[in-house]
Amino acid sequence: MSNYLDTINGLVGRARELAGSGAIRDVYEKGVSRTKSYARMAKLTLALKEDSDALNKLYAEIGRLFFEQNPIAPDAAYVDLFARAQGLRGLIEQKQRELEDLKANVGSDGADIEVEIGNFEDIVDATEVEGKGE
Repeated sequence: MSNYLDTINGLVGRARELAGSGAIRDVYEKGVSRTKSYARMAKLTLALKEDSDALNKLYAEIGRLFFEQNPIAPDAAYVDLFARAQGLRGLIEQKQRELEDLKANVGSDGADIEVEIGNFEDIVDATEVEGKGE
């Protein structure tokens, strides 16, 4: 029993030494500092993502404006890009027309699809008969 008391007293004494030396406060302050650093890192990461997205949108807007202002005679560096953009525009227009045609044709025959389920009593009776056969 005295061995346990000695151990407990030793632990209490060590805890007092640590508290008096400021080691616990140092650990606490380091933890707080690290937490603040992680929070700042998270905020900076989000801010960087937002700024990068805004920059990409701005680049896209610049490109769109340049494309619209120079559709006929682009600079040599842009000829291939303009051709690809024109091709994509043609594909988009083609697919939009096809989609509009499909929308117009769906249900244009004026007839709804009819499905006959049957009488509830008949279905229940047939199911009971099938169930008895198993």
